[in-house]
Amino acid sequence: MSIRRTIEGNSLILENTDNGDRVTIRETIDEDTALIAPEGRLTAEMVHDLEDELTSLALVCRDMRIELGAVQYISNSVIRTLLEVQHMVDARQGTLRLTKAGDDVWNRFEEMGLEEVFDIARE
Repeated sequence: MSIRRTIEGNSLILENTDNGDRVTIRETIDEDTALIAPEGRLTAEMVHDLEDELTSLALVCRDMRIELGAVQYISNSVIRTLLEVQHMVDARQGTLRLTKAGDDVWNRFEEMGLEEVFDIARE
């Protein structure tokens, strides 16, 4: 498995060269807040690159907002990464908000009993 990383403007593109899955992660930093808007399927194959990006942002930004409206699927390993980022943000007394969660994504969090763990909002 090979993930190709490219940068286009303010977006990180992750592409699985084995199966063609592609994730676009648009990032905007405003003062001490990062807005992250992923688009596509957040699969286990992409988790290491996604983790690198999110933890880097958590180190420089106190507050993070992740818009999940364009995410069609989220794997358990990505949710585990979000938990790790939540702990990092909490340690810095910041906030992590997950917004615009569609039905499929919301159901994943609900199945795992995490809708109360995260500050998460539906569409």
